[in-house]
Amino acid sequence: MSNPVTILAPIKLAPGVTEADLLAASNTFQQEFVAHEPCILRRELVKKSDSEYIDIVQFTDEKSVYAVMEKEQSHPACQAFFALMSFTEDELATPMPIYQSMSTN
Repeated sequence: MSNPVTILAPIKLAPGVTEADLLAASNTFQQEFVAHEPCILRRELVKKSDSEYIDIVQFTDEKSVYAVMEKEQSHPACQAFFALMSFTEDELATPMPIYQSMSTN
């Protein structure tokens, strides 16, 4: 059995998007998508600044990360959540780092 993995997904709000907009879309994303993915063990949205956040998501294994990312491409709640974010071309082209759990307490 492999160890759980975690992704740290940076979020930068698109112009005109408020924190309230982000929280509403995040809740919908959680209820309509994340809650139905048994490979997602935990998800936490944290604030870095007024326009920057990090979505911390822990998965059962690395293979599941890619399967979920594929599903996200066509799910309406995912698309609505991602539409609130601003990405540079470099950010879109760079694979998201995946961190493997070494120990949990």
